[in-house]
Amino acid sequence: MQTQKSLARGAAGLERGFWSEVLQAAAEYYSQAAAAKSLPGTVVFQTLPGTQIEVAGTEDLLADAVGQSSLQVQLPLTLSIRARRQGFYPVEDKFYVTQELTTLELEQRRGARFAFDVYLNNMIFPGFEFSWFPMPNLLFVRGGFTTYLAGLLFSGDSEQTSLFVSQTLSLIDLGAGMYLNDADRNLRAYVGLGGFLRLVTAKGYFGLEPIAPGGLQAFLGIEYSRRLKQRFYLELDPLLYFTSDTLLLIGSFPPEQRLAGYAFFDWGAFYFLNLRLGFRWQI
Repeated sequence: MQTQKSLARGAAGLERGFWSEVLQAAAEYYSQAAAAKSLPGTVVFQTLPGTQIEVAGTEDLLADAVGQSSLQVQLPLTLSIRARRQGFYPVEDKFYVTQELTTLELEQRRGARFAFDVYLNNMIFPGFEFSWFPMPNLLFVRGGFTTYLAGLLFSGDSEQTSLFVSQTLSLIDLGAGMYLNDADRNLRAYVGLGGFLRLVTAKGYFGLEPIAPGGLQAFLGIEYSRRLKQRFYLELDPLLYFTSDTLLLIGSFPPEQRLAGYAFFDWGAFYFLNLRLGFRWQI
């Protein structure tokens, strides 16, 4: 819609000579659009069998055994769709449809089957994790290793601002978890539960830590990225230690280590401030 007009100077001339014609032209344009006949049409979606398709303003569709589902529409229109199938990344898109019979082929990418993480435990000690997805993008089993042999400790001590720390201890963990929302979201949350073993690597002794050799580990994490397969994450990993002698467990901690975040019981201890900050590659 276009209109041209030579304008007289002044607000009164602008109102009489321009806006009245703009309003009249707009009214005629939208009257013609409202009077235009809409035509019936059919949209056929070609996807993988079992795909659920959410179409804005209508009921969800489900692809049949050959991967097709259809929708009766009034043309022309813009369709906003989101297609989901377990084991594949969701597809979200918009389509402008004008033909009486339109076939839309949706490209669906298989979800991640593996992941590899590197992280800092409590911003001090390094570790890595390897995950396998028996159900891509949803359920995972993971195992990892955190070493306390070398770390960088930032201290509030006025005499030392930073120093390298080393403890003859490492932690091996194994667990399983699940994601709580779709794989294409910028923010993804996940939860899980597993166990851990404490491994001593001191000179003259290599084996399980005798006072509290293992325990349970829960984890609650959140990932962030605008990419599907490379993601930063922050994870809370509380640890539940089992021991037969709590006093020996307390005495086994290095003298310089603060015990903030620990709760001690007759049968063990609970450490609820264990955090991981890392980066995850999904394959």
